[in-house]
This record gives sequence, C-alpha cells and structure tokens, in this order.
Amino acid sequence: MEKEKRNRMLARLGIVVVFVAAVAAASIFIYDTNLENQKLSQHSEELQLQNQDLSAELISRDSVINDLIGGFDLIAENLQTVRQRRDIVNAKSNESIITKDKREEIIKDIQLMNSLLDESRNKINQLNAKLKSSGMQTAELQKKIDDLNKIIEVQANDITELKETLAVRDFEMARLNQKMDTLHMEILAKEDIIEQQIEDLHRAYYTYGTYKELKEKGLLTKEGGFLFLGQNKSLRDDFNEDYFTEIDITKVKSIPVKSKNLELITDHPEGSYRIIENTGDVAYLEIENPDEFWKLSKYVVMEVK
Repeated sequence: MEKEKRNRMLARLGIVVVFVAAVAAASIFIYDTNLENQKLSQHSEELQLQNQDLSAELISRDSVINDLIGGFDLIAENLQTVRQRRDIVNAKSNESIITKDKREEIIKDIQLMNSLLDESRNKINQLNAKLKSSGMQTAELQKKIDDLNKIIEVQANDITELKETLAVRDFEMARLNQKMDTLHMEILAKEDIIEQQIEDLHRAYYTYGTYKELKEKGLLTKEGGFLFLGQNKSLRDDFNEDYFTEIDITKVKSIPVKSKNLELITDHPEGSYRIIENTGDVAYLEIENPDEFWKLSKYVVMEVK
C-alpha cells in the first residue's frame, strides 16, 4: 500500500518537474524572441535614420544642382544679350556720322553690357561658393563654371576695346568737328563778305533839291567854262552822304520827286530812265534799266526848279 502511495507521489513529482521545465523553456524562448525583436527594431531604426540622412543629402544635392542649372541659364542669357548689344554698338560706331541720339544709345548699351557682366560675375561667385560648401566633387560642374568665367572675361575685354575704339573715334570726331567748325566759320565769314559785297553792289543813293539847297549842302561844284560861262555842274568829290537817301537798286524802280522841272546832275545813260509828269509837274523819276542807269554812278543828284 505504501509502495503504491510512493509511486503516486513520484508520478506527481515528475509531472511537476516536467511542467517547471516546460515553463522554463517557454520563458527562455519568449526572452530570446523579445531580444531578437529588440535587435530588429533597433536595426530598423538605424536604417530609417540612414534613409533620412540619405534623403536629406539627395534633396540637398538636387537643390544645389537646380541652383547651378538656374544660374547657368541666367548667365547664358546675359552673355547672349551682351553679344547682341555689342554687335549693335559695333554697327552704330562704324557709321560715318554719329548723331547725339545715337551716341546716347551707344552709352546706354555699354552701361547695360557692363551691368549684365557684373551680374554674371556675382552669380558665378555664388554658384562657386555653393558648389564648394555642398561637398560635391563634380569636375564637370566646376569646368562649366570656369568656362563661363572665361567667357565673361573675354566679353569684358571686348567691351573695353570697344570703349577705347569709341574714345579714339570721339577724339577724331572732335578734331574733325573742330575743323568743320573752323571751316564753317570761314564759310560764314566769306558768306558775310559776299553778302556785304552784294549789298554794296545793290546799294545806291539819291538826293534832290534846288541848286541853292544842293550848293549849301556842299554837294555841287561847277567845272569848266570860261569866266564862269558854260560851266558844268557836277557832284563834289568830298560830299557828305548824310544828305542822301539809301536805296536797294534791285527793289526801287522809281524815285518820287514833285517839282516843276527836273535835271539830273550826275551822269546816267539816256534811255535808262524817264521823267514822269502828272498834270504838267514832275511826279517821279522812273528807272527803266537799272543796270544801265547805275552803271556810271551809284549816286543820283537831281536839281529841281
């Protein structure tokens, strides 16, 4: 009986041992599983951080590249405008005559070209700094920046040469303008002389009065004859022009004179004039042929009675 009781006790003890072992094994399994899960979670977090870093780096690289491309486009557009303006300025500067308006246009074009080149230089410096700070080692991009720098300097030198050429042209134009001004002044002076000579040729004088009036004014003298007989009246050599009226022979064709009789003291060819009367009195002296009438003298003295 006791033996049977002992066997039952041993059987229960065995069951307990097996149960405890099973529980222990399960605990160990669960612990290992949790540990593995923790390792996997930690690794996953590291991968996520790496992905985030990589994504940020890619975004930064894309931003730098986009900025570079945008900068390259801006610089290329500026350089194209500079080339076009330079060709326009060259064409204008080669014209034989540069007006004031064209000169102002050339100055504005040169100012625009200088401004565009300065903007391009500043943009190149910005792109260069951005490329270096990004840590990107891209030989192709750096070469592109260097090439643009060279093009900018070449165009800057072209503009400098163009300005020097224009400066020389301005100096030559200034000397030419000075010569032209001098020549113009000489021409004006000659024209004034010619005009004065023409006026002198067209200028004539007349006066009239009784013999007594003309004598008192010191205009007349008598020459020739014998014992004061048969003397001819003539205009004195030293007469005073203040007693004469000036006229333009190309415009004046008649001289009004109101008197009973009229006698010309100065010499004027017959047929070149007529004495016109009105109601028995002298009305005026009509000059029919001015060239003939004024050929011998530009002064006409008329004695009225």
